[in-house]
Amino acid sequence: MTNQVLEQTKKQQNVIDAEVVGEEPKQVYKRSLRYDDEDIISTYDIKKHLQEKGFSTNYSLLTEEEKNKIMIELMIMRDLNLITNEQYTQEVIELWKKSM
Repeated sequence: MTNQVLEQTKKQQNVIDAEVVGEEPKQVYKRSLRYDDEDIISTYDIKKHLQEKGFSTNYSLLTEEEKNKIMIELMIMRDLNLITNEQYTQEVIELWKKSM
């Protein structure tokens, strides 16, 4: 009797698997067009702002502590909507990029 139940369960699972394979995947979240949003373009000069605040913009020569201070300034600029999230992200990548 156990073998019959096991065989029936396997057959049912095969039917379920066959149904699932045939279905198209459903989109369950809205896709964000992170780099295609051209509506929000800021021309704010980040490097100039940082230099006016007394920071060096030659990131490869900075210590980790100096980079952390620049990170705080970048976060403030982003929170005050002086720069877009994209500009913030690009500047952070540039700040922490390993020099070769």
